[in-house]
Amino acid sequence: MKKNKKLFSAVFRMIIIAAVFALSSPAAADGQTLPWPQGCLELDNLPTRPDQKILICAPPNFNGTLIMYAHGYVPPQEELALPMDELEGFIDPLIFLLSQGFAFATTSYSKNGYAVEPAGEDLRDLAGYFEGLNAPEETETILLIGASEGASVIQMLIEKYPEEFDGGLAMCGPVAGMPFQINKIGDFFVIFDYLFPEVFDDRISLSDPDFSGDGYEYVQTYWEEIPPPPEQPDPYKERIAEAIESRPLRTLRLFGITDTAFNWFDRNSFVDAAQLHLGRTVFGTQDMVETASGMPFDNRYRWYDASWRWNRHVERVTADGEALEYVTNFYEPTGDLHKPLVTMHNWNDPNVPFEHEELYAQMVYAKGNGANLTVLPIPGFGHCNFKPWQVLGAFFLLLDKVDDGVEAD
Repeated sequence: MKKNKKLFSAVFRMIIIAAVFALSSPAAADGQTLPWPQGCLELDNLPTRPDQKILICAPPNFNGTLIMYAHGYVPPQEELALPMDELEGFIDPLIFLLSQGFAFATTSYSKNGYAVEPAGEDLRDLAGYFEGLNAPEETETILLIGASEGASVIQMLIEKYPEEFDGGLAMCGPVAGMPFQINKIGDFFVIFDYLFPEVFDDRISLSDPDFSGDGYEYVQTYWEEIPPPPEQPDPYKERIAEAIESRPLRTLRLFGITDTAFNWFDRNSFVDAAQLHLGRTVFGTQDMVETASGMPFDNRYRWYDASWRWNRHVERVTADGEALEYVTNFYEPTGDLHKPLVTMHNWNDPNVPFEHEELYAQMVYAKGNGANLTVLPIPGFGHCNFKPWQVLGAFFLLLDKVDDGVEAD
């Protein structure tokens, strides 16, 4: 990729104006596609990597800068689709950016679930495909934006391929590495299952050698639906909510031991956070084990901040070496950051804790690359709970960093 060209000096003020329009952007109705701006084209695949959905928006006044978006985690049980839910609030800003000559592209990825590896290859191929639509010298700058799991994807691409990508905006992502995030999810499940054993009733386990059994499928089926007679207990989401709300002391213990964020002013935040974490275990464990060729979570020697009795009886899980290697490769960051990366994260994120930002900053500064990293803490509770103007302001900051040509020695 070419070096960055001079970007517009007035883009910040224009982006803020666009953010005002973004607050009233139309949402897509269920089962309908978003009203993509004129000049956007949906494709069912790429010649080099089929089985994915593609969106390419190429303005006639292309200014040489391509913006690529990497979406967050999608349960493996869902069909491949463009990230409409994540983009629906940003149609007007996208129209504005296209009017200024920026191009835009995104993909469903060729795989849902744990998709860091294929997503990275899909985005690289998409960038190559876009460049092939123009003369090679026309695409001077490629910027990456990613949310949640997508933030990990673009972080990997910027660290591994600085010659291909010029900078990135990583939002609410597990930037300290997928091994750290997997441990957070696993810890929450085993502690919850110890405190509230009646919820899952031994149907699922992280130490089960046969993850293809029907226990996970049963819980997935009745996550929100009522099981048939003669059982007919509440759906699992409701069981989780009932357990959390009926035993507040145990709930506080769960959130304290696992260091999971919550909102003191919203009692529903405990239920929401628990359902998010446990839903990832219910719907994502089988896919993660299959993708990584084994279980990457290990807590054999972890001492939880609880009594000796608790630590003795909580489920202990042994990781597979091949799986640990896989999630390290896809992806545990190295701190070798030689292009600008702006990250933004809610202070109280119950799903992907803000601690990721602190740990990654330590890695980057330890490698002497601190000039390339900008961390933006965002007040508030929630996962990816950002206002459009906050996202666009962070994007402007990225443009500024790229335009300045900040690069580590």
